[in-house]
Amino acid sequence: MKKFIRLFILASAAVILLSCGSSKPVLYIYNWSDYVKEELITEFEKEYSCKVVMDFFDSNESMYAKLKAGASGYDIVFPTAYMVQIMSHDGMISEIDHSRIPNLGNIDEKYLPFALDPQMKYSVPYMLSNSGLGYLSDRVDDSFVPSWGVFGDSRYAGRMTMLNDMRESIGAALKYLGYSMNSTNPEELEKAGDILISWKKNLAKFEADQYKNGLVSEEFIITHGYSGDIFQVMEEKDKIAYAIPVEGTTVSCDSLVIHKD
Repeated sequence: MKKFIRLFILASAAVILLSCGSSKPVLYIYNWSDYVKEELITEFEKEYSCKVVMDFFDSNESMYAKLKAGASGYDIVFPTAYMVQIMSHDGMISEIDHSRIPNLGNIDEKYLPFALDPQMKYSVPYMLSNSGLGYLSDRVDDSFVPSWGVFGDSRYAGRMTMLNDMRESIGAALKYLGYSMNSTNPEELEKAGDILISWKKNLAKFEADQYKNGLVSEEFIITHGYSGDIFQVMEEKDKIAYAIPVEGTTVSCDSLVIHKD
């Protein structure tokens, strides 16, 4: 009986060790939604015998707040360039060891200025985009001109959305008034805030995730959105169009960083 028990314990231990040895490493990613193809993730998991777990955020500020509050366990995060600067200053991300990433040689150097980290000390540029107006071409008035001022047009009240990104939405109001989107002038910011509040009564909501689906379903007629999101749904519906407002807009660069922990 003692021999049987000893063999049973050894066999159980062997099973446990085999189970531990066969577990796949997991890569935890904190990302914008619809930013990496599912097929690519599947191919990556197969090639590197790992598991990819993806969580999503809808703004740089919500991502920052979550990580700043102590959320841990993420390996790779996708902040926009200005947030990379804040996170590196706060010690939230690691410096990159270039010797371990040979593919850095494939980065086109002309895009590095947009990343605000030209030496790629903390980040690697992933995607350039701009923000603008996504709209249903058959539902806007014939006199429609792509302008940030359209959010003040009561004819589209309740059928418009703006991004819940303070830099983008306050920036749109600043640009409409003829100011720099990067203004730090208190008077200009106050005027932009007043304009944004006056637009609010015509908006269905401020958000950055579902507005593109609202264009497809025709729940919304005009949306303030990111070019990449709107280009995706333009493939689904011919009536969806995209325009950069006549006053101008932002160009931003989202990057990959390594979370400090």
